[in-house]
Amino acid sequence: MLQASAIVRQLLIDERPLLPLMKRITNQPIIFQTKAAGMVEWSKSITGSYPQIFTVGHSIGPSRTENQTKKLKLKEFLALKVLILWDDIYTVHDVLTYCANAAGGVHHTPKSDRLKTMLAKPEVGFNGVPAIPQLMEGISDAVDWVCRPHELFLLNRLGREALLGGAPRIAINYFERTVCAAEGIKDHRPDLWALFQSNLAEAREAASNLPEED
Repeated sequence: MLQASAIVRQLLIDERPLLPLMKRITNQPIIFQTKAAGMVEWSKSITGSYPQIFTVGHSIGPSRTENQTKKLKLKEFLALKVLILWDDIYTVHDVLTYCANAAGGVHHTPKSDRLKTMLAKPEVGFNGVPAIPQLMEGISDAVDWVCRPHELFLLNRLGREALLGGAPRIAINYFERTVCAAEGIKDHRPDLWALFQSNLAEAREAASNLPEED
């Protein structure tokens, strides 16, 4: 949980978060997919008041949910309400900074009263799984999904640059990684899948014409 929060923090909320910097290179959108949007407010609609304890659980990430997801921009995702603990409502940003800053993470001294209060509350679990690690797993899953288009773009671009630069063996490595990363989208984007396979075949053909390495 702590390792994941440190990585996600660097991607989303550090002073110079990496994901927006990556977007400048790839020009791919930053769109999160989640089923958790509105779930905290839904919990209030049942009785007219917020429950003392409520969590959206794994619904934050798209991998563990089969129903239709809602798309959110980065600021909307960070502001997404995901946890209620005794009259306090916590967002994705709160959970992330709690893990990375307060609960023994990279910056383990909680500076804000909000994090200090959160840290002082008893650990809550559901079905034998503590709430915070479960939420962090869902956040990590959502971030993994949002990074995939950027990963594919960068791997494919590096492969093309290596191929054009006369290094087909290096290009093969990048294209193989591109194909591996694209496995989950081949049914939804057959055009991209065909492109990546074509690039890999081109690099392998170019490498076959090179002399054997010692």
